[in-house]
Amino acid sequence: MDGNFSNERDGAEIAAGASLGDVVAITDIREFAACRAAFDRVHGADPNAGFFLGRDWITAITRENPDDMCVLAWSPRDVSDGFQAFLPLARQLHWSRSRQRFVTHLTGLGRLGLSDSAGMLCAPEHQTIAMRAFARYLKNAPWARLSLRHVPDLRRLQILSNDFGGPAYRVDWPEYRSNGGRTNQLAHLSMTVATDFDSYLAGLGRSTRKGLRRDLRASDAAGIEMRVISQPEDRAIVQAEMMAQWAIKWGDHKSGRKLEALKHRYEAFLDRANQLGTLLLMACFDGERQICATAHVLDAKSRRMISVIEGRDPLETRFSAGMVMHLEAMRFAIQNGYETYDFGQGDAEYKFQLGATEDILGYLTIDRGPGTQIGCLDRAHVPAALKRIDRLVASKRLSDARNALKSLARDAVLF
Repeated sequence: MDGNFSNERDGAEIAAGASLGDVVAITDIREFAACRAAFDRVHGADPNAGFFLGRDWITAITRENPDDMCVLAWSPRDVSDGFQAFLPLARQLHWSRSRQRFVTHLTGLGRLGLSDSAGMLCAPEHQTIAMRAFARYLKNAPWARLSLRHVPDLRRLQILSNDFGGPAYRVDWPEYRSNGGRTNQLAHLSMTVATDFDSYLAGLGRSTRKGLRRDLRASDAAGIEMRVISQPEDRAIVQAEMMAQWAIKWGDHKSGRKLEALKHRYEAFLDRANQLGTLLLMACFDGERQICATAHVLDAKSRRMISVIEGRDPLETRFSAGMVMHLEAMRFAIQNGYETYDFGQGDAEYKFQLGATEDILGYLTIDRGPGTQIGCLDRAHVPAALKRIDRLVASKRLSDARNALKSLARDAVLF
């Protein structure tokens, strides 16, 4: 465990202070594994903890990104039961064009894996002191930007941010929108699962209910077959077609490079969920033609079914394939005892039509000014920075390589 990321400054003492307890940074997968009992205990005590802050999911992401993990763990000095709060972070190397230097960015660890939520784990009775301890610790750690997005507990973010006043820091609460600003991606939509399917339909608005029943009749008349995909060879085929259909839908909205990168991240997400035994893949077929498929994460512990991604044939016009698949997913949730149907992020209108209600998640960014004595580059990133310089030299970008070397020379005095 690092005392203060990669610094030698007895970081827990400096950052937390005697009254705030101790904070350490866990940067090794084996050390994180050794904390499993404490992590599970805190996760179980936190009403805001969900699947994407669970140990299995966090561990899978750290295995995929071992050099980026930095899980802060807090223990109060008057409690003998070990760690009582965790802040899973990822530390990443960036080249700052404005500063012309390498810098370290911190973000929620779950964002590396497209997790729907991020944030901290803490029992409610400890949250004020734990967030203050994390803030004091971070003030003495080297980074240029801290970004925490999709955090369910806004109060915790506010407590954390309160210690970052003054000219050395810029604290911001950004919006996060897509689709030309029409969709609020900080809106999280979910609903309580009804006791039976007929009661669910009866509880929807009249016009929505009529439209959905019309879609169901049309799909039945067309002989559409609904399948839960369970065999590995079938899953590979259905998932590949689903992602191809998804890419067609979003091809006009994203550049080719961004679309391919996001597609790769979704595929990694689905493979990760499948390896953990939590992936539900459903699809509807007209004969051998795959019309629509949806992927969900099944959180057995909280009895929550989480919608992840959908791909559908844009040529299907007989019925709304996406809405019919959501109805089939809802039917699955009812039949299998799930208590919450989670539509994920984004306030798209169809989610409200299907009965969802909205919660707003937090998004906090903190930028550190260049004049602080702590520095903005974690020394753990020096090897990666040198590799980037090697690539610049190899590609004959010598001016950029010189600037990068000067950046490291300036920061070396702070290590």
